Amino acid sequence: MPDCVTPPRYALAMSASSAESLPPNPAQQMSDSENLDPRTNPVINTPYEEPRRHWELDAHGRAIEGQPPKKGRRPSHGILPVPTPHKGKPVQAVLELNPDDLNETVEEIRVHLRGWRRRRWEGATDQTRRLLAYWTRENRHIRPFFAQLEAVETVIWLTETRQGRQYAKNRVAPRSEEMNEDMVRWAIKMATGTGKTMVMAMLIVWHTLNDIRRSSTSRRGPSPYTSAFLAITPGHTVRERLGELAPSHPGNVYDRMDLVPPNLRARLNRAQVAVVNFQAFQRRDLLSGVSGDGRKVLDPLGESGVEDAAVMLDRVLRSLKGRDRLLVLNDEAHHCYNPSLASTTRADQKVAGVWFNAIRDLQNQNRLLAIYDFSATPMFISTAAKKHGGELFPWVVSDFPLLEAIESGLVKIPRLPVDDDAESFDVKWRAIYANAKPKKVTREELPGLLEDSLHSLYFDWVLEWKRWRDAGRRTPPVLIVVANSIFNARALYDYIGGYERTDESGRTEYVVGALAELSNVRLSSAGWKETPVTLLMHSKLDSDDKITGALAKLVKAQATRLSAARRGVGATDDISLLRNVLNTVGRVGEPGEHIRCVISVSMLTEGWDTRTVTHVLGYRAFSTQLLCEQVTGRALRRTDYESVDSYGRLTPEYSQVLGIPFDFMPTGRRGHVPPPNPPYTVRTVADRADLRIELPRLAGYAWQPGANRIRLDPAKVQPYEASVLDRPTLVELGGVTGETELVGIDDVRFQQAAWRLAAACVRRVIATGNGQTSTGKGQLFADLRQAVSDWLQHPDVHCPDPRVVLQRPHLEEVVGHVLDACSGDMQGPVLVGMFDSDGPTTLDTSAIDFETTLADRYPPDDDPVHRASERSELNIAACHSGLEATIAKMLDADSNDVEAWVRNFRLGWDIPYLEDGVWRSYEPDFVARIRNRDGDPVHLIVECKGRPDEESETKARYVTEWWIPAVANSPQIPAHLRSWRFVEITDAAVGYHLISDEIKRIVRSGSTTNPTTESN
Repeated sequence: MPDCVTPPRYALAMSASSAESLPPNPAQQMSDSENLDPRTNPVINTPYEEPRRHWELDAHGRAIEGQPPKKGRRPSHGILPVPTPHKGKPVQAVLELNPDDLNETVEEIRVHLRGWRRRRWEGATDQTRRLLAYWTRENRHIRPFFAQLEAVETVIWLTETRQGRQYAKNRVAPRSEEMNEDMVRWAIKMATGTGKTMVMAMLIVWHTLNDIRRSSTSRRGPSPYTSAFLAITPGHTVRERLGELAPSHPGNVYDRMDLVPPNLRARLNRAQVAVVNFQAFQRRDLLSGVSGDGRKVLDPLGESGVEDAAVMLDRVLRSLKGRDRLLVLNDEAHHCYNPSLASTTRADQKVAGVWFNAIRDLQNQNRLLAIYDFSATPMFISTAAKKHGGELFPWVVSDFPLLEAIESGLVKIPRLPVDDDAESFDVKWRAIYANAKPKKVTREELPGLLEDSLHSLYFDWVLEWKRWRDAGRRTPPVLIVVANSIFNARALYDYIGGYERTDESGRTEYVVGALAELSNVRLSSAGWKETPVTLLMHSKLDSDDKITGALAKLVKAQATRLSAARRGVGATDDISLLRNVLNTVGRVGEPGEHIRCVISVSMLTEGWDTRTVTHVLGYRAFSTQLLCEQVTGRALRRTDYESVDSYGRLTPEYSQVLGIPFDFMPTGRRGHVPPPNPPYTVRTVADRADLRIELPRLAGYAWQPGANRIRLDPAKVQPYEASVLDRPTLVELGGVTGETELVGIDDVRFQQAAWRLAAACVRRVIATGNGQTSTGKGQLFADLRQAVSDWLQHPDVHCPDPRVVLQRPHLEEVVGHVLDACSGDMQGPVLVGMFDSDGPTTLDTSAIDFETTLADRYPPDDDPVHRASERSELNIAACHSGLEATIAKMLDADSNDVEAWVRNFRLGWDIPYLEDGVWRSYEPDFVARIRNRDGDPVHLIVECKGRPDEESETKARYVTEWWIPAVANSPQIPAHLRSWRFVEITDAAVGYHLISDEIKRIVRSGSTTNPTTESN
């Protein structure tokens, strides 16, 4: 199809939603026979593949029950469908959406991306393809979700490919320029909890590495890349979270999420990233504090009282001084729009005006390269309250909505009330604030509807907390309450957390909170708890607005009671302290780890990202679906990303939501939900360097031309007897009295003698050839070491004591005899390893530290004796199956011949292999070190394969026929790491014996034995 031609809308719609348009996925094909229903199996796609099925919606905007999912991906719509409540049996009619609401831009780009992806990113730069291959390599310990990769691929396709650039110019740019005063913006729509921050980081890596590569070449024309980035945020909470985008940040996302190949990590440090709240772009009043009369005198024309745009930008972007071609990353970009085109509230327009004008000022100063918008709801706020939902920005180019996130298991599934047993038509707990009478809250008494719903949600929270404790989790689940005003929020805070009051005699009395587990007051009424568990926050605490009045007093009181959180932090103001506690909720060892309940006035609509929120209650009016999705979004982030079913789908997680009229899934009786797996840390154990495993790090393979090789010809060996010379090798020293001491030539083993003789042979060969050899020194030494070993074991050679041949003149004679018996021959091409020029040739287990929740592990968490491994430098082996845990036990405890071992999980070690013309990476499961009879190390690769298939056969073949020989022949690899074996097992009982037999063969073998492999 020509680049400039776009398929008609109906063809694209069919292609986008057709299962045939997607490449086959064996795991999901197997699951087509399942009896799927949105009540019991809401997750129907894997998180790492493009969605292939979707639930059809009924007339209420909810998934239809009793029908199998529809094949194909859910079409992207330019509006948000608004689910409605119902009472009684759901209507089964399919939700009708106007064809005009189809987001043609997203649908068309999806079609193009599928073909481009199959062609392995044809047209992209070499650096880009290398990055994409790194991010998508198989068995990455942190694998980007499809939602994240699609967003990144969209931007790359629009930037680097000829077809994409033409599409961006003809289809995206005109619509954006029309509504953004000639500025081109690309919007990425991703549901809350699907990882927008990681997408920003991947784009920063892509831009920076390509910018460096391009600047080192002589390519002409404007560059589409930059290494200067400006992330604009709506508040302190988001700004602090995005601080990890700075490559120098101690918790930067690049290292934590393994986004840069190790050999390129240093280059990323050239990226400059500024993270700024939009409020910073407000132009300062230069005459602040000057009276009205004074203003008339100093500024009679009213033209100089406001800071100039250029001065303002220089002030705010001090860290980017001198940098132009800035890439702007707008987080929560629904706040940023041209205020002249929308009719919204005064507050919304103020935010939009400051934010939008700052970017326009950059454009006017020719400092702007591009604008990327990120939001779960990139829509015009003015349309959000319309009957049919909200209209998306027309420059949205990538869309992964909440429904797809739910169907892919990427987020918790919010459960909301859709029916009740009340006689009224409305579902009361769905809109608590609207149905509550009276609406005013006091700390002594709540409106009946609010009290009932709050207590019910609390009882469910208590059960959830018990499940978490039983599962070994150290931090509690979190209940959040969103109130409409500071007055009601304060009353709820006192009602839930308790309060103090003064009785008639002037004595201070402490009142326990109505929800015991959430009370900040001791249950004995003896005063405040040392560590508060309920927190009250206000949206003003996230902005630069001045805090006064009752809110200031409340902030001070909370900060005083949170004094324990201030320890070790240093000097910090009360507001920063509260924000720090809020932003660390759910994190072990952080100030917010004990928080169980957060009460908020407007603050928790966006940006607050904690995985432990399980319950939400809204006590405010929700006039738009935008607001519903934003508040519900606080309870969307999954707790566990490692629990998967047999088809590779993430197991469902749920949150309970009351008072917010927003839902997409049927919410019948709560079924069995397994508790989240407890997290644990895998780390390097101190003082275990002797158990360190080193791993050759090959980037690929190459055939090296053959060279003259030296080998011993047994027929040329002349008889030789190393007779004992009339020279002592051992002398006893004694004094007039006291103990005697033996001194002499050290005890020399056979292999040590062979090494020393080989070194002498090498010196003579090099000296004879005036320093020139036909092969490398490493290969020459290996050849002569083998030749010497063969000579010493020849039947015509008699050497009763290896020490003797190291004495002169035996040494010179033996060297001559060995070289005289050697002959050279031409060797064919040799397979060797390729290595990253800037990276290490080996990895090891010396600095491992990560957290995981994999259920299978060794030693098991319930083992009262063995809390850590015995023969591994790592304390715990995190395993994906019981089979792996069994093998870990065998290597650690059951086989005495294993010197050291490691579970290869999150170590960054893999083996390259070729499949269907595409180079991929394979991560074996275990590596064990065993000593052969000569005392040399041999490393055994153990692969646990649940079900052999064609792909596993390809991997095994590349290990045995490519990787092992390449390692053995590569002089860059240390000699002690060149001997490797491989065994593949599918069953614990049989595998146990296979591994035992292979270990015995290694122990019996000598260093001259050719490597063998087993694959069963």
